[in-house]
Amino acid sequence: MFLHGVFPPITTPFYPDGSIYHRKLEQNVEHYSRTPTAGVVAAAKPTIMATSLSLKIGSVNNVLYGKQLNGLSQNNAYGDDYQGDTDFPLVRFTCLSGGCTVGNVSYAFTHDDSTHSIAPGTIMYTNFDIPSTTPAGIYQMNAVTNGIPSNTVVVKLH
Repeated sequence: MFLHGVFPPITTPFYPDGSIYHRKLEQNVEHYSRTPTAGVVAAAKPTIMATSLSLKIGSVNNVLYGKQLNGLSQNNAYGDDYQGDTDFPLVRFTCLSGGCTVGNVSYAFTHDDSTHSIAPGTIMYTNFDIPSTTPAGIYQMNAVTNGIPSNTVVVKLH
């Protein structure tokens, strides 16, 4: 079975003894894989609008401008317990070529966001620091919010 794309919550069937009914689960996955759900995520996709295309490894306070970088949800709310919001952008680098291993992923530390608004279409910026341990190379850069990646920008880390 090949899973690809976005899936809504899938019902997990069980036998009367509590064990998972794997064949029925596979049928459920097959059914949902034919159910289009792309629109659910498309509306929440962040967009990179501007950033430097040549970045120094170990540099700090790099700026990324974008739209809806905080997503559309804080993603949690539960009574009076701690509520760790997830409405902030991550900056992800995926190696394409150069001195890095193709496919390897690194993340930058983001900080000092201009807003934490989750209103649709909010334009904002965030600062990010590139770890000094990131290998030099050509990378695919994405802003990721609540697991949803933005458009891709190709950057050079040197």
